[in-house]
Order: sequence, then structure tokens, then C-alpha cells
Amino acid sequence: MVNCAAFGCKSHSQKKVLGITFHRFPRDPRKKALWIKNINNPDWSPTIYDRICSLHFERRFFYETDLRKRLLGEAVPTIFPDRSGYLQSKKKRMTKNLGIKLSKLTMKLLKNLCRSQVFI
Repeated sequence: MVNCAAFGCKSHSQKKVLGITFHRFPRDPRKKALWIKNINNPDWSPTIYDRICSLHFERRFFYETDLRKRLLGEAVPTIFPDRSGYLQSKKKRMTKNLGIKLSKLTMKLLKNLCRSQVFI
């Protein structure tokens, strides 16, 4: 079974979700370092078995053949919607320390902001 290496991602090969593919980390050390930086998990480094699922790549980084969905050479994972999950405890501490309770709208805006961040 293959699991996605991105923090908080629940994708794995046994789910068989149509359109989700799993991709190896690049062999080129510079590209690999950029992927690791974008994953933003400082205490982790990928093994030869780790994969990133297609949910973390923009559509422009793919080309499709009749049989497969492939990544272009310049592809970099930039979409991490669950990143807010491990930022959540920090937000709770900040709001507790400030004595402020954020409204649902503000939290939604913060979450969307976290989702739209591109780490290059």
C-alpha cells in the first residue's frame, strides 16, 4: 500500500479514488530539496518508498496519455489543504494568549489563506 507523504493527507492506494496518482520524489537533489521544503515538515526526510499524491500538484504540472497521468519535469507540490491542521494548535495558542475568539468567517479566511500559500 502506498500512502501520501504530505502531512495530514489521507490518500492511499487502497482507496482507489479515480484520478489520484502517486509520484516519487525527484532524483535531482535540488528538485528533491524543493519538494521537501514545500511539504514543510522539518523533522522528516523521504525514503525511496515515499510518494506524494496528485492532489498536491497544480493541474498545469500534468500531462496525460491514453493510459496514464504523468508529472512534468518542473512539477513541484504546492497544494497542501491540510496544512492548517498542524497550524491549528498555533492559532489556538495565539487566540488564547490574546483573549480573542475568532469568528467562523475569520477562521475560514485564515484557512483559505493557508491553503493558497505557495512555498517556492
